[in-house]
Amino acid sequence: MTITQSPDAPLVVVCGATGTQGGSVIDALAESDRAYRLRGLTRDRTKAKATQLAERGVEMVQVDLVVPNEERVRAAFEGADIAFAVTNFWEHTDKQREIDEGQMLVRAAHAARVSLLVWSGLEDKTAMSAGKYTRVAHFDSKAAVTRYAQALGVPLAVVQAGHYAANYTGGRAPAREADGRYVLRLAADADARMPVVDVAADYGLFVRAAIERPELGAGCELLSCGEMISLREMMAQLSEITGKDIRFEEMSDAAFLAASTLPPRLAEEIRQSQRSHDEFGYYGTKDVAPSMEYLARKPRTWAEFARSQDWDAILK
Repeated sequence: MTITQSPDAPLVVVCGATGTQGGSVIDALAESDRAYRLRGLTRDRTKAKATQLAERGVEMVQVDLVVPNEERVRAAFEGADIAFAVTNFWEHTDKQREIDEGQMLVRAAHAARVSLLVWSGLEDKTAMSAGKYTRVAHFDSKAAVTRYAQALGVPLAVVQAGHYAANYTGGRAPAREADGRYVLRLAADADARMPVVDVAADYGLFVRAAIERPELGAGCELLSCGEMISLREMMAQLSEITGKDIRFEEMSDAAFLAASTLPPRLAEEIRQSQRSHDEFGYYGTKDVAPSMEYLARKPRTWAEFARSQDWDAILK
């Protein structure tokens, strides 16, 4: 572990330190043979994850990363050499709020004169689809922040988050049928491949590469991925791993929207998100392979992630 308090080491400010992406960044930098001072930003430094990070040597700063707190956010970035910024659309599901908060983090990094801002961006699905899919807000909002950072002139590296493997241990877990089978039903192409990644374990590897690899740094973009895999393949592998009959079935768009328990606008967001991935690619036509060549270790495949989970508890 190379977390240090030495003033000679670069100071990395990590937004969302107790969250999935921020926590992964801290773990990846702690695994490095380079020394870093780490400052984690969190809304509540008394919660268990925050105290655990403090015990590991991370300086934990309590600050809510919302626009009314911009002065305090800027203060939390002071002295930073490098910053990692991430926003969470799903906490509030407000596109403009995510844009505003992301832009605030960019301004804080700019004011601190960081040598590198690593931003957790995503693709612009409206532009990618030439206006066919205009309601994938959690992608388009992050793309808007990327453009803002580029216009402001911050030294910027973009590390996109792939499709979360952990989605399938929660809200996307296959459901048990009356006959004992387990079925995952979505309005999605069974055979379209997506960049699935164990974000908690591996997203930070891509951020670490952006920071440490001399050929990367400012101006680079990395696409996080454990492997390119389809929903049909994922469920077939999960069936083999668990010994249970698990399969994927594609729903029509109308059936998906009718069955969804989400508010209609969010159900439509999920539908358009998945269909845009199917038709135009999660990352568009960009190839994930070059990004994976820079990593300090190999990321987990879907099967490796699946083997690490307690499916008896998940598949009830």
